[in-house]
Amino acid sequence: MQHNLEQQIEARNRSGVSEDALREFSMMFKHFDKDKSGKLDHQEFKSCLRALGYDLPMVEEGQTDPEFQAILDIVDPNR
Repeated sequence: MQHNLEQQIEARNRSGVSEDALREFSMMFKHFDKDKSGKLDHQEFKSCLRALGYDLPMVEEGQTDPEFQAILDIVDPNR
């Protein structure tokens, strides 16, 4: 647990993200990690981004969303 806290502090210091923003991201992550896997699948991640205020378009089931795909290219390039 101490190691995890040290990693979070180090990441916060390197990222330049405020402690309040990190707390909000952490709360959102925990809320949207429905299966408690410690990871967000793409649908959970998309829902989380929307809740954080990202304006992602609604698309039909099975259709690709180019805007979301561009985000995934950055944060999860290996899918």
